[in-house]
Amino acid sequence: MHDDRHIVEQRLDRVLHQRIKPAQHTHTQPMDIAVWHTPGEPVDVTHALNATYQPTHIGQPWGPAWGTAWFRLTATIPETWAGHTIEALINLGSTDERPGFQCEGLCYTPDGTPLKAINPLNTYLP
Repeated sequence: MHDDRHIVEQRLDRVLHQRIKPAQHTHTQPMDIAVWHTPGEPVDVTHALNATYQPTHIGQPWGPAWGTAWFRLTATIPETWAGHTIEALINLGSTDERPGFQCEGLCYTPDGTPLKAINPLNTYLP
């Protein structure tokens, strides 16, 4: 019997990246990004929510290794999305190649309630 695993895995990878992933999120809306670079750790969420954030953009370096930065993300949801499940996709600069030792974050609601973690293989926020 022939060992065709490599060919099958290539086909599965192609279907995943060319068909399934693009079909997951068919409509997008840009978000405004602001950043606050912390003076050290730990930083209480109340302090971080009241800090002064500076506008930034995708691709802008946001700190040294093991440093901490807080982001404020805002977006206007189109009225045509009413009644649909909406998710923010947040990639802090990681790759799909491994689950750890990259970037990670914890998302909070505007009142300081922890909502959900963001990490390399878990980039959606309801």
